[in-house]
Amino acid sequence: MQKGVRMQYKFRGLTEDGRWVYGDYLHTDRGGKTQCKDWIYSEPHIMRSNVFDKHEVRPETVSQWTGLQDKNGKDIFEGDKVFFCGTKSDSAEAIVYFKEGRFILSLDDWSYKDIAGWRNTEVIGNKWEQGK
Repeated sequence: MQKGVRMQYKFRGLTEDGRWVYGDYLHTDRGGKTQCKDWIYSEPHIMRSNVFDKHEVRPETVSQWTGLQDKNGKDIFEGDKVFFCGTKSDSAEAIVYFKEGRFILSLDDWSYKDIAGWRNTEVIGNKWEQGK
């Protein structure tokens, strides 16, 4: 991230009908596990100012934006599957995780340093939807 640039927090989640929604995240806990719900509040519509759309999402799919975009300008989120290049002989597919206060690229038993250190990263899917 560039010096002086404020990090924007953005989340996404997958609805039960298979749609990704993006916006702010809220977890509600009203009296135990069976009452817990996870919500994404999307941006307000111009025609309905100050009215946010609220979407219940599958809790295991809630993921945060890394603050980075891939080489095609697509936002990179936690849980995304990416193809990345470090050097000519160092390229692979990996999953983006948040661990120990930073976003990392991880595959099986190894992990790489911060995702920002890799050039030519491209989002090729995510860990919840195979083949997308």
